[in-house]
Amino acid sequence: MTQQRLTWTKVKPGRTGWYWMLNPHGQPALPTIVQIERDWQSGRFAALVPGSHYPNVRSTVIDPEHVDALWAGPLVLPSVSRANDRHFPFRLEADGDADLAA
Repeated sequence: MTQQRLTWTKVKPGRTGWYWMLNPHGQPALPTIVQIERDWQSGRFAALVPGSHYPNVRSTVIDPEHVDALWAGPLVLPSVSRANDRHFPFRLEADGDADLAA
């Protein structure tokens, strides 16, 4: 598999997909992975920013046109074909309710 070398640019995303977004003026100045989708009502792009524990950020939707950020992407997401799918035995042991998404 060939690796895609990402380049940071100030050019806003022009198609849907997953991107790295870096706001060099934000605190802390760390890259954030965002999903770019097209708003079905306006036809404009929207960036879906997932929440995180560090930095403590709530999920939000932003307009990429209003963010002074650097962008890298779209990202090639890993996938596993069914022919090469490996099954590993495991057992989840948790006391009480387990948050599998965390």
